[in-house]
Amino acid sequence: MTVVDLDAGARSRAGRTVLLWWYAAYLAAAVAVVLWYLTGLSAAASDRPCGSGDFWCGGGNGSLVVLLVVVGVPVLAGCLAVSWVLLRVALPRVPSAARAGSLAAVAGPVLLVLLGYGLLHVL
Repeated sequence: MTVVDLDAGARSRAGRTVLLWWYAAYLAAAVAVVLWYLTGLSAAASDRPCGSGDFWCGGGNGSLVVLLVVVGVPVLAGCLAVSWVLLRVALPRVPSAARAGSLAAVAGPVLLVLLGYGLLHVL
């Protein structure tokens, strides 16, 4: 196994690149969910009666898209901001820049969910 010694700027760029690739994967997963919903779930949901509080029937085909845009985009931006801060903290402490980027990309959403859960219980 070869260890590549990178300067601080190259380590930072490598960590940011890995972090951004993770977020590209998150975004691709969100697009896949929307496409799955628009093609498969809406057809299956049209065969059953809708209740007054049924999310899948109430807003038509655009309800999930609207939810992802209104809620998902700010949440994803918040996760990215938290991950960016975690990356800056992790880079000096983790030997591999790629590992630091991956840890920050995974820990950012987890930390944001935990913070949001804690705030909801305090309020």
